[in-house]
Amino acid sequence: MEKMSVRDIEVDGKKVLVRVDFNVPLDSKKRTITDDSRIQAALPTIKYLIERGARVILISHLGRPKGKVVDKLRLNIVAQRLSQILGKQVGVATDCIGPEVENSVSSLNSGDVLLLENLRFHSDEETGSASFAQALARLADIFVNDAFGTSHRAHASIVEIANYLPAVAGLLLEKEIETLGNILEKPAHPFAALIGGAKISDKIGMLENITGKVDYLLIGGAMAATFLKAKSYEVGQSLVEDEMIVTVNRLIKRATKNGMCLLLPVDLVVIDNNSTKTKPEVVSIENMPKDKRIVDIGPQTIRNFRKTLRGCNTVFWNGPMGMYETPRFATGTRAMVRLIANINATTVVGGGSTAEIVTEMGLIDKITFISTGGGASLKFLGGEILPGVEVLLNKELPLDSNLQLIQNISQTSPSKIALIVIDGLGGLPDPNTGKTELETAKTPNLDKLVNEGICGLSDPVGTGITPGSAPGHLALFGYNPLNYNVGRGVLETLGIDFELRTDDVAARGNFCTVDDKGLVTDRRAGRISTEKCNEL
Repeated sequence: MEKMSVRDIEVDGKKVLVRVDFNVPLDSKKRTITDDSRIQAALPTIKYLIERGARVILISHLGRPKGKVVDKLRLNIVAQRLSQILGKQVGVATDCIGPEVENSVSSLNSGDVLLLENLRFHSDEETGSASFAQALARLADIFVNDAFGTSHRAHASIVEIANYLPAVAGLLLEKEIETLGNILEKPAHPFAALIGGAKISDKIGMLENITGKVDYLLIGGAMAATFLKAKSYEVGQSLVEDEMIVTVNRLIKRATKNGMCLLLPVDLVVIDNNSTKTKPEVVSIENMPKDKRIVDIGPQTIRNFRKTLRGCNTVFWNGPMGMYETPRFATGTRAMVRLIANINATTVVGGGSTAEIVTEMGLIDKITFISTGGGASLKFLGGEILPGVEVLLNKELPLDSNLQLIQNISQTSPSKIALIVIDGLGGLPDPNTGKTELETAKTPNLDKLVNEGICGLSDPVGTGITPGSAPGHLALFGYNPLNYNVGRGVLETLGIDFELRTDDVAARGNFCTVDDKGLVTDRRAGRISTEKCNEL
């Protein structure tokens, strides 16, 4: 991950404000926690900080109090459970900001843990208030975001606070980004996505982004009705998003073009539209009655899905296959849980209700990774930048290693490589195409340049994406170009000086010669080959 994590900073004795997602499900009558998996997921970061002598201040929301104090949504019950798990007392504050909270924080010793009150008791949290973020920031020296599940929201404790404290990722957030990123960028094929739930509109970004990356797309749940209607099947009284029909047809065509196999239900469990108490029956998609609605996938569909998924090496699942809340209509969903828990593949479950079902069935340990963020995971897999991740500090490269590389070349080569950077591209438009070199060049991705510190000239990127020579200089010498806004004189700014000699080579994407006065002359068009750059 290109963002700094809690591992990259010194925390000993520091007051560390950790945004966690303790929005746990509660039994409303008994006011007990019915599933503590979100608390368990945050333990690696909390324990890491305790072991290193940090003073740990935890902040979270619970439920939707809408800016008002709601006693049944206080976090004391969460503090009790966390105390039991950690085997040490976790303090509880009566608010999350203010003088009283500041006093409680001041009294913390190294290794102590304090949980502040529900953030959403303040309406300023969800509006992203700067003053609220500043009040939170006054409590700490460092901010750690470990709440992946809310990182798609621009709330004060997620985004705005990064303007007032050094902000890094927690271990859970880091694992979420790396795991979900890996299944997008380098999954083991065959790769299947099993998608269910109610609305296509909630998942269309993700569906469009993974099309072309997955080998199989399996559709169940209520959203299957919209897919079936798009293919001219009768769906009776089932929930259909008519406004998404055109989008679904476009998705189906794109899937076919990319060679992706789309599997839809071939049989369905249906009931009378007016009552869930009526006896369910199984029908084929060709014989769907007009007066009934779909509540689950049928047995043949389960068999089809099972056969496909058993042959895959990577499986991502988000969304139930039917009305799983009603046991009679949970057969398809439960069958998928048992299947995914027992196949020999990398299996990732995309949070939300899907994760709750796996937890309920006691099969968490059988899944490779269960995301803590339903909506966040969908947006991330949809290619969206999560605001809570974007604001975290970028990693910087070690300076010494790259400088040493340049110095060694300078000392031993009679015609030394003074600089290996990427120049900005420009020039007049080509008379034949009307496009400039900037628009058509295939240059290395700036993100990769930042990571490697020295350009490999191997990864082409989209139109118009090209770093200039200033970012190239910075990356070469171990600085993250994204952290600086500089133009000319980069080397002088950094205090780095080279003695140029006659015929020195400055490899700037093009070849050129440096004369005895240190001036670049005789610039010649041409790119350095990947092999030559690697050799250098």
